[in-house]
Amino acid sequence: MDHGSADRRGAPHHASAGWLAAAGAAIITTDLDGRIRYWNHAAEELYGWSATEVLGRDIVELNAAPAALPHAEEIMRQVRAGGQWSGEFEVQHRDGSMVPALVTNAPYLDAAGKLAGIIGVSVSVEELHEARATAQQRASQQAAVAELSRAALAGLDLEEVMAAAIGAVQRELGVPLVKILAHEPERTGLLLRAGVGWEAGAVGHERVPADHTSQASYTLQQDHAVIVDDLASDTRFNGPELLTRHGVVSGMSTPIRGVGRDFGILSAHTTVARSFGLEEASFLDSVAGVVGAAIARLQVEEQLRTMVQRLERSEEIRVAFLRATSHELRTPLSAIVGLAETLQIHAAALDDEQRSSLTERLTVNATRLTRLINDLLDVDRLSSGLIGANRQLHDLEQLVRRVTTDHDPTGHHLELDLAPVVAEVDPPKLERVVANLVANATRHTPLGGTVHIRLRQDDAGAVLSVEDEGDGIDPAYLDQIFEPFVQGPAQQQAAQPGTGLGLTLARELVALHGGSLTAVNRAERGARFEVVLPVAAP
Repeated sequence: MDHGSADRRGAPHHASAGWLAAAGAAIITTDLDGRIRYWNHAAEELYGWSATEVLGRDIVELNAAPAALPHAEEIMRQVRAGGQWSGEFEVQHRDGSMVPALVTNAPYLDAAGKLAGIIGVSVSVEELHEARATAQQRASQQAAVAELSRAALAGLDLEEVMAAAIGAVQRELGVPLVKILAHEPERTGLLLRAGVGWEAGAVGHERVPADHTSQASYTLQQDHAVIVDDLASDTRFNGPELLTRHGVVSGMSTPIRGVGRDFGILSAHTTVARSFGLEEASFLDSVAGVVGAAIARLQVEEQLRTMVQRLERSEEIRVAFLRATSHELRTPLSAIVGLAETLQIHAAALDDEQRSSLTERLTVNATRLTRLINDLLDVDRLSSGLIGANRQLHDLEQLVRRVTTDHDPTGHHLELDLAPVVAEVDPPKLERVVANLVANATRHTPLGGTVHIRLRQDDAGAVLSVEDEGDGIDPAYLDQIFEPFVQGPAQQQAAQPGTGLGLTLARELVALHGGSLTAVNRAERGARFEVVLPVAAP
């Protein structure tokens, strides 16, 4: 509600009429009953009424909203009593909208000094309010980004960071739909990894295409948020069915960068038309940046953990190597030195049978030492890719029988259940795999026990299993059993602990054939080692 300046007849003085009409503020005068006497051009712009339309009408009924009538009437009573009122008041535009304005109402006198009417001056502060709201929104968004950054760098896991990011976007932008799409290893398209507002079951399962015509692909090629005013008419890309199914009309999408590769996309969507501004796009970019920083932090932490584990593993391998080789190297070397000294010192006093026995023991220990050194060299060459496989079609049943026939069970039983299977293998190398597995099973099976050896063919390929009747594999060592020099606690305390290279060599040789070697504990007792090899095409 507001008013202007006039003489005692309610019209501006001739000398002041020009500046009143041209004034930037809305100036209105009324008589003491509130009937409009003067209305300048700025008042026409502020209220939407022309002067000819409003002259003689009640200012309160015209300019005050129904809810503000009591306040407007109180202001009029105060001014009619000779007082003055200044403050902010929401005035009503012709179209029914409300406009915030700074208003000053004061009485004016006629030439005789009597109260003649009321003059009001008003200035719209709508732009000021919008600027204030924009500033508050910007401050709120900056605070949200700062809080999200603090949380992301404080140790939250990725799921928590994504949930916090989605909540911040929905709250600050006031949108019903927010999502994070993420790449998955060895999969095409992007997975709806996290989000809010989507139909039940979509998050964690829905995928969107990322081909060259898709919105996802287009977004990933940009360095900033992509604003979509109308998804249906946008010609830059094809919107995914996920968005059309949810009635999305407008939105924004921005890439989330990881370390060395793109992680995915952060998007905000509405189901009604909305024009997003650059400040809102900048906010979305900032949130995506925080998520990317959290991903980078997690990647660095994982790399550090891996590095620490490798260092710890290297130390374990060093200790295991020293423990294993100190016995396996020292024992045959000590025997060789002792036997050689005996031959050297007492050769003349020894008969042929004694010299033959000493020579045979020398050969056995030298062979044992040579085998250990060869195992060490083979593990290194295999892991370095310096050994290849000369594969050819071969009868695996006969190969397994050859190995088990040559194997000395030393008080154990070998139970064979072998089906005829043909596969492309390098026979000497696969024989070594079988020999190592059988020797390992025999070592862990009590005297008088049975080692079970089975061969079959199924959809997976040629499957060879070797089962022992020992105590099984210590669960703490199941994931490490094929690593070099790794042995369980019981084996470490054994009189002849071995080097722990047999299973390592077996795994590397199986991998050389394109196969796999796994170990599990049997439900009844003992462990089962299973080799799976590709078979020849029929």
